[in-house]
Amino acid sequence: TCTSNLSKCTADNTTCTTNLTKATSDLTQCTASMANCTTMLTACGNQLSALNATLAACNSTASRWGKARITPLLNSAACMTANSDGTLSMSTCSMAANQVFWYDLYGTVTPKAIIDSSTGKCLSLSQQKFVTCNGSKDQSWTYSSLAGIRQIQIQSDADTSKCLTQPLLGGILHLVSSSESYLSMVIAYSAKVVNVSSHSV
Repeated sequence: TCTSNLSKCTADNTTCTTNLTKATSDLTQCTASMANCTTMLTACGNQLSALNATLAACNSTASRWGKARITPLLNSAACMTANSDGTLSMSTCSMAANQVFWYDLYGTVTPKAIIDSSTGKCLSLSQQKFVTCNGSKDQSWTYSSLAGIRQIQIQSDADTSKCLTQPLLGGILHLVSSSESYLSMVIAYSAKVVNVSSHSV
């Protein structure tokens, strides 16, 4: 009986030693994995901080807003003009403040606005004139790139099939559908960004 118990005890001890060795190995691997996870977490935290800093810079008015004059594709001598009553018209291009418009440089992720620099007002879709900015969809616009040239069509978010245009025979600016735009003067900015500076809305 004593010999049998001794054999069993020896076997149990061997098993225990094996299990202890495995547990020690697992613990070592777990510790290494935890250290690796901590390193990765730190790196992710650093990246998140960098992204937040970039986002903060993008959202700052100093880097967010650019300005340019807006001219018809077919007549670069005429610029979109914001009249004193808020209505739009086309006039001979000058350096007048009511022909300089702010636009959102980072408009791919936020509503975009065209703002008359002389009044700080936004272009309204429903009224088709410049009114007090309120962040509504009625004042949000998309910019559609035209291939090969530094120009954009101005389309409303509420109806992206329509563009801001000027009739060929003159008159005030208005929205027409894309099927009609061939017969109209598509409004686009043709000048490069003339300035980037602070602007609050």
